[in-house]
Amino acid sequence: MTGILGDTLEFFFQGLDACEVSATLADGSTRTFRAYFDAPYAEHALGDGFSLESAGYLLTCKTADTAGFQRDETVVEVDGRSFVVAAVRPGGAGLAEVELIDPDEVSEVRV
Repeated sequence: MTGILGDTLEFFFQGLDACEVSATLADGSTRTFRAYFDAPYAEHALGDGFSLESAGYLLTCKTADTAGFQRDETVVEVDGRSFVVAAVRPGGAGLAEVELIDPDEVSEVRV
């Protein structure tokens, strides 16, 4: 992305909390970019008033940096930890939210 919007987005990822991310695509190619990583807790309703909290991993980055990302086939490394891409949600204004899964925490088979 070039021009004013591209320059503005580069500035957005220069913050102290931004980290260097490495992505390996299904074809074996790799790239690095800067992003914000977050591990908020998500509540899952289990019915009849029961719920479970689990960590959800999110990466906020430029939409252009997610080109070629494929669910369950793209591996992202953040701060020495590897995650698998579960979903990419473009959020507008050139930003995207990438949902990540820690393969070591997966306890069920996904279909």
